[in-house]
Amino acid sequence: SADGKYELKPRNAQFTGAVTPEGLTFIAPEKDISAGLVIVKGSKALTPQEAFELDMTFEVDFQQFAPNTKRKSCVLWDTKYYFSTPANSPRHRNSGFMVNLKVSKGSVLPSLVVGLGNRTVSTSGKWFTPGKGPVKLTVGYDPQGIVSFAWNGGKKEIKEIEGGKLSPASYPVTIGDRHSSTRAPFAGKISKIVLRTVFLSACLIGLAAAFKVGTAGILSTAITDDVGWTGIIVAWLSQLNTAVIFVVSALICMLHYGSTVAAATFSQ
Repeated sequence: SADGKYELKPRNAQFTGAVTPEGLTFIAPEKDISAGLVIVKGSKALTPQEAFELDMTFEVDFQQFAPNTKRKSCVLWDTKYYFSTPANSPRHRNSGFMVNLKVSKGSVLPSLVVGLGNRTVSTSGKWFTPGKGPVKLTVGYDPQGIVSFAWNGGKKEIKEIEGGKLSPASYPVTIGDRHSSTRAPFAGKISKIVLRTVFLSACLIGLAAAFKVGTAGILSTAITDDVGWTGIIVAWLSQLNTAVIFVVSALICMLHYGSTVAAATFSQ
């Protein structure tokens, strides 16, 4: 991680799998025992307080989820102690977030569960058939209550839930299993995990302010100074796709510059 190094260790001495430079290979145990790997320290640092996106590149071993087995779901990432709880339940049960998969006949259904301090909310995407080879699942969350699911960098599926800032995780990050259960181990290979947070957006906001001071020589004390409306249009047209944002921004700039030149030319 750009944030530092995080040590991984098996949850259980009976962990069946391998940790190699190519990724993490999981073999789901026959019995209900704790599986997966945990990040020893840094769980709170890995619980974003603002918007975030989690990329996970993995390959499911569907043979271990055959109809004759009891396994119907698995967990990719978990920092929660999750089950349906009332609003006044202990805070530690409503902290962190979890990404899990339902598995059926070669298809998977992703879902996101988030802890908001005094409550837990969740939502699911749509069924997806990965086919052969690894796939990349991108799960995004915004405190305004916007959840997104995307496969292999494609179009995002947007869901709306009750929003709020995530409560910092009370439990270690568990990869490939649920922290509080022995019945949802992942089976397959996880080759890459990337957690992106609002840190980059904050840097860009500061950079924009620096550019304005450098060109205009002033910095307004107003909250927005009537700036940012174009950014909303760009975000909407690009459907929050990072790569498309650059293209749409360039087109908007050309349109803005062209209209200014045209107005100056034909007004003479």
